Formats: sequence, C-alpha cells, structure tokens
Amino acid sequence: MICFPHRLDAYQAESIKCVENSRNLFLSAHTSAGKTAVAKYLTYHVRSARIRMLYVTPYEKLALRKYRELADEVDSVAYLAGDMDSTVGAEEPSCLVMTVQVLLARVYRDGGWETMGSFDWIVFDDAQALGYPGWSIWGGVTGLGF
Repeated sequence: MICFPHRLDAYQAESIKCVENSRNLFLSAHTSAGKTAVAKYLTYHVRSARIRMLYVTPYEKLALRKYRELADEVDSVAYLAGDMDSTVGAEEPSCLVMTVQVLLARVYRDGGWETMGSFDWIVFDDAQALGYPGWSIWGGVTGLGF
C-alpha cells in the first residue's frame, strides 16, 4: 500500500476509492491542488495490479517529462510522439505516454482504438485546460467514447 506524507483532502481520498473500485474518474483542479497524489496512487495501482494505463498530455514537452517520471515507477513504459516511438518491437507496455495530437491521429487516421490495444485507465494530464482558448485539441478527444 502507498503511504502519503500528509493527510489526503476529501477529493483525493474519494478519487483513490474510485481507482480501487475501478470506477470512472474525471479529476480536474487548479495547479498545486494535489492531483499528483491521485496520479501517484494510480501509478502504484498500475504496477501492483498489472493493469494498463494510457497517459495523454496536451503537448510534447510534458509528455516526455511524464514518460521519464513514469519510467522510474512502472515496470514497462513506452513513449509515442510525432518524432519518437519507443513501442516498436516492444511488448505491450503497462503504461503508454503520448500527446493528444498523437492519440487523435492514431484513433482517427490509423483505424481506431483497435490499433491502440486495451487500457484499464486513461489519464488526461492538464485536462483542466479543456476550456482555455487555444486548447481546442481536447475537444476532439471528448467525443471518442471511452
């Protein structure tokens, strides 16, 4: 079990219960609100339960940073970006990190979800940017029907 050095806020505890019970969860909060605690728990859950997670970010720099962080925490992690594909020749990773643009291209251009494999969890990092002007790329993801 993962232990946190601080008392969890109510929304963090409820979110972790959702993860434990395999319930859908959409967590959006301002920067520094503590979303990372839930993400850390989900990472722990992926590792201990041997399940798969897709980690999607709005831009490549964040995707690469998350890939490096997750590589230290998850047994097998792969990175898929416009110019880099660490999935070639690899077994199905427990965690796949990509940008939302790559996700949309894979789903719409390359034949749908079947080309992606199956995932138990999908994390949309920076999804709070959904309503920001200029971040309309998230709009293409919301209709994919997870």
